[in-house]
Amino acid sequence: MDPDTWQKRLDLRSGHDKGRIYRVYPVDKKPRVLPRLDRLDTTELVAALDSASGWQRDAAQQLLIERRDKAAVPLLESQAASCPRPAGRLHALATLAGFAPLREAVLVKALADGHPASAATPCGCRKQIPSLSPDALSRLLQRAGDSDPQVRLQMAYTLGEIKGPPRRSGRAAIGRMLAADGHDRFLLAALMSSVDKANVEDVLSSVVTASGKGAPNQNLIGSLLDVAAALGNDQALATLVQYVTGRTTENSRTGSTPLSAGCSIPWRAATNRWSESESIESSGGR
Repeated sequence: MDPDTWQKRLDLRSGHDKGRIYRVYPVDKKPRVLPRLDRLDTTELVAALDSASGWQRDAAQQLLIERRDKAAVPLLESQAASCPRPAGRLHALATLAGFAPLREAVLVKALADGHPASAATPCGCRKQIPSLSPDALSRLLQRAGDSDPQVRLQMAYTLGEIKGPPRRSGRAAIGRMLAADGHDRFLLAALMSSVDKANVEDVLSSVVTASGKGAPNQNLIGSLLDVAAALGNDQALATLVQYVTGRTTENSRTGSTPLSAGCSIPWRAATNRWSESESIESSGGR
């Protein structure tokens, strides 16, 4: 039946004069009183974050950020550390981030939070990574092996921001996570976004080391080699070609499947590109 026929049979405007359904609740219960959050002061709004109502937490957070009352900062820091409700701690941290970057002491405290939702928030504070102390970075890196996938996902996006002397630890963490979580397409995409020209060689080495005696994920190695080729990191290509050559020799002795079997054409093209360039350089350009 076409729409025009339905409109003739049904009164589509029926009930338009009856108002809207505002609240639904059991006949033997009274609805709880909804607070007028716009009438609350800063202290009361921060306290309103400790609520079972998601709407109330969202609305209180919005009002706090809109007002931008600096007096809210110490109150929010206290709420983020001591609120018994995990959702309240999470909203306090998110509201603080709406004012300014989290203080290191607040971030470190949140990293130790037993609830993954609260711990994931500081793991995603990428802009603060360059200013963190070595101790704070060490605590952050400990979360790279967290059992919660959301915490690991936030870490995957963040690890590439670690610079300076601690950068090698960040690279190693990327490699370990790739070896452990490379099968997860979401974590894989996040981790690959943290790979760049400066760290791809160390990431490759870390993946190989983390894989132990077993062969690393072939598609993962191929993806990393494609990235190394696209970024122009010939040293990383050389390292991996040498590794693949060594494993091919070992596999030929044991009769196992070569590491390069099943890899993508771009992976092989990248290997050939490096081999050709090495050949030209060794021959003096002749």
